[in-house]
Amino acid sequence: MGERAGGSLSSRWRWVVLLLALVFLMLGGVTAAGSVLDGTAVVSGVLVGAAGMALGVVGIWRGLLLGVTWSSEGVEVRGLQGTDRRSWAEVEAVGVRLTPHDLLVFVKHADVVLVLASGEEEWLSPLATYTLSEAVPRRVETKAALLREALARHHAQSRN
Repeated sequence: MGERAGGSLSSRWRWVVLLLALVFLMLGGVTAAGSVLDGTAVVSGVLVGAAGMALGVVGIWRGLLLGVTWSSEGVEVRGLQGTDRRSWAEVEAVGVRLTPHDLLVFVKHADVVLVLASGEEEWLSPLATYTLSEAVPRRVETKAALLREALARHHAQSRN
């Protein structure tokens, strides 16, 4: 196993997700406790507080998992909505995309993309970043290069 067989990547946005989830958890707890201590609107306060706490817990859980891992079998994309797995046999190439005007008029969205054998593209949103530049940021290119190396290793092994 001289070469790197697998790895893991994430984005700086992971910490923003975790911070927002923590805020939901704390606000939910304060809302529920406040309604119980105040004695007014206890049922609705506890329900709203519990919903906020549940969102916070799920956000923290998914935020901790947020990222992309790869192994000799393929790529696993763990986003906020769930986990998607692709075998290397399904992946034709790894690319990068820069989408203008995604957030604001002057902000661009840079993403690593798996080009699948079916012709579809799977955008690896857990690795996305925003930029003001007209070029894909170096950190996105670096992440794509690591996945390209893993794909090339798979193709080399499958030929042998």
